[in-house]
Amino acid sequence: MGIYEYRYINNKVYPYGIIKISENNLTYLIASKEKALCDTLSKIRSVESIKNMEYLLFADLRLDENIIEKLNYDDIEFYSIIYHQKNINLFKKYLRKVHKNE
Repeated sequence: MGIYEYRYINNKVYPYGIIKISENNLTYLIASKEKALCDTLSKIRSVESIKNMEYLLFADLRLDENIIEKLNYDDIEFYSIIYHQKNINLFKKYLRKVHKNE
């Protein structure tokens, strides 16, 4: 099915953005798109510019630009505060730039 990798997420940020889903008599927890992306960005070596963030998102992580446009900016703003992490702050700036150009 794939390769799964589990990494430590700080207890202070873990509970946010977790969604409880029930289907076929099963219940599980899963991260929102915004939370999953912030968790991923927090584990990657810091990038230095919005241009590098763009490359990271679309070349390295191979994200679809349509998905990025649909992310909840308020959630990313909140995560940037609780994570205190350079990549997430830069991602927030990237989103702000993208939304200004629309």
